[in-house]
Amino acid sequence: MLKNENGITLVSLVIMVIVIAILATVATYTGVSTYRNIQKTAMIKRLETVEEKVESIRKRAEVDSELKSKIDNDLLGNDLNNDHKNIISGSTDHYRYFSNENLEQQLNIKDIEGSYLINLKDGGTVYSVEGIFLGSGNEKAYSISEIKNK
Repeated sequence: MLKNENGITLVSLVIMVIVIAILATVATYTGVSTYRNIQKTAMIKRLETVEEKVESIRKRAEVDSELKSKIDNDLLGNDLNNDHKNIISGSTDHYRYFSNENLEQQLNIKDIEGSYLINLKDGGTVYSVEGIFLGSGNEKAYSISEIKNK
């Protein structure tokens, strides 16, 4: 005599677990990818903002002899250490380290997170000291061009 059994069979339970695992994997990958894209966009915006403000400072220095003197004599910001020099691709001449406090106090750049390496003399690239991890490896990008090229 056949019994009318209700409930979940072992096979259907295994299939359900596999489907849930696949969905969780896809959701996790999508979430990580979205988070990295948000970080990347935020870093680019911060670097662009600092570059724009540095350009306006350089223009102001053309008519402000005191500011020009400070820039010419490397009196703004701090010297680079060896870790900072490893961040910059190419010559480190004229680059200065600016902490968040230096940006606000010396350059009047407010509401920008992080520390930066800035070339005030030659209008060079602005580098983020913290950088941002891109891709799945341990490779970091520190400037706009590095972020966009990776």
